[in-house]
Formats: sequence, structure tokens, C-alpha cells
Amino acid sequence: MNEVAVLLKTPVDPNSPQSPLLEHYYSMSLSRCFRESKGKLGCQSCHDPHMQPATAEAPIYFRARCLRCHSEKDCTAPIEARQTQNPADACTNCHMPKQPVLTVSHSTLTNHRIVRTADEPLPDIAFKATLPGTGYIHVNALPGVKNEVAPVVLLQAYRRELIGSHLQFKDYYFNLLARLAKARAADPFVLSAFAQKALSDGDIDHAVSYARQITSQGSPMPNDYLLLDQVLAESGDLNGCIEALQKALTIAPYNNFVYQRLAMRQFQLGDLSAAEQTIRRGLELHPEDSALREMQDEATRQGLGH
Repeated sequence: MNEVAVLLKTPVDPNSPQSPLLEHYYSMSLSRCFRESKGKLGCQSCHDPHMQPATAEAPIYFRARCLRCHSEKDCTAPIEARQTQNPADACTNCHMPKQPVLTVSHSTLTNHRIVRTADEPLPDIAFKATLPGTGYIHVNALPGVKNEVAPVVLLQAYRRELIGSHLQFKDYYFNLLARLAKARAADPFVLSAFAQKALSDGDIDHAVSYARQITSQGSPMPNDYLLLDQVLAESGDLNGCIEALQKALTIAPYNNFVYQRLAMRQFQLGDLSAAEQTIRRGLELHPEDSALREMQDEATRQGLGH
């Protein structure tokens, strides 16, 4: 996984409840078992990807996994008390208890932090960024190796944080964007960020230039053409907008947002027949699209529909 994916997360906020959803690996990495194994403990230490033990067999199966590193005498709980638990004498009862999934009602997941006691506090590393200068914890960093994350990947991560209203990453995003501008980065995602920044600054000419660079590279992403449409509209070039959106439809012929935008630009240009045809085609593919239906209703009220 380390060679194909970068897993980043923000440090734990001690004032917010923590959900175990999608946190299995990271929770395990916070455990004393993982830290003292120096990274040798992994998912496959306990889980066989080719075999799932039956419910009745699972307690014995996973207990045997624990005993690969621990011994019977390591457990200080009386055997009588352990036998009264359900399931009986299962290490997970105390050390990997179920936790509520805060984002999914009536659901629980196993706590993979492998705690000694239920009230064991999180280690200090849970509250600190481990990737210097980024604000992030690098979840799947290789122990003992200098781990670096490509600037474009970080920029994408920061964009997602800002979309999610995590404004503590605003300075990270714009500082990195400034460094990439000095380096004249030509990655399509970076260029789209340049275009959006120029647009927000009112620098329409540069916004158009950046957006055109992306599409001239033959971008396969409809959002890049929607961005070009947006900046061209700000420049007053409606014909250019329509050309960009028609190109987008050759790439993504089932994208309802492109149909919406194309019909709107055709209306603005006064090409009512073309707008009506675009709406009709869009509704054939997306009859549930409320925006296209509103356009169709408005065209009908104006006596344009047939």
C-alpha cells in the first residue's frame, strides 16, 4: 500500500469524540503492541485475507493470534471472571472493545487500538503532526525511512480539507500554492488551483490562461472544462464557453452538470433552439435532474418549448 497510496489524517482533537470508522489501521498504529514491534505488527498479523473464521470460532482464533506474542500469565484478570464474559475468555473483550460508530446510527466497530484498560489515554503521537510542515499525520509512513509526500498530493488533500470547512489548512494550501507557482508546476490539478486563485483575485486573463493550459493537455476530466467555462464566462466569451462545454460532452456524455451549464450558456447567447435541444437530451439521460426540468419549464412559460 505504501507504494500506491498515501494515507493522511489530522491529529486527534481532544475536544471531539472519535469515531472508529475507517480508523482500523491508524488505531492499531497507536497501540503499544504496534509501537514496540517497531512496525512489524500489521493487519495480516491477525487477519488472514483468504479466510474469515466463523463467529463461534473467532474468539479462539484471535486469542491464538494474541498468544503469538503474549503468554497466558500476561493476563492479570481472574480466569473465573474471563469465563463469565461473552464470548468467554476472549482477549478482545477487554483489549479491543466495541465502539459506537458516531457517523452511522446503531453501529459498532472493534477498537483496534489494543488498549490495556478501557480508560487508557491516547499516546502523545496522536495529537501531533508527524509529517513536518504539513499539519498531517502520515498514517502509512514506513518506520525508520524518510517519508515524503508529493506536493501535488498535499495540495489535493488541503483542497479537500477546505471544501470540508477545515479552515486551519487555509495557510498550508496557499503557501504551498505559492511555492508551486514559483516552480512553474504544470500538473493539471495545480493549474486548476492557479486558475481558481486568479479568478478569486479578479485576474481573469491569468485565470483563462491557466484553465486553457489544462484543456490543451487533453484533460479527460469534465470539471476542467467546467472551470474553463466559468472563467471564460467571467471574460464575456460565451462562444468560448459553449465550445469548451461541447468538448466536455465528447469526454463525459452522461454528465448532467455539463448539460445544465451548456443550456444556460446557450440561453445567454440567445440560441434558444440549441438550448432546448440540450435540455431535451439532458433530460433523456437524467429525467430526475431538477435544474434541467426548471430550465425546460421556464422555456415552456416563455413559449419556447414544443
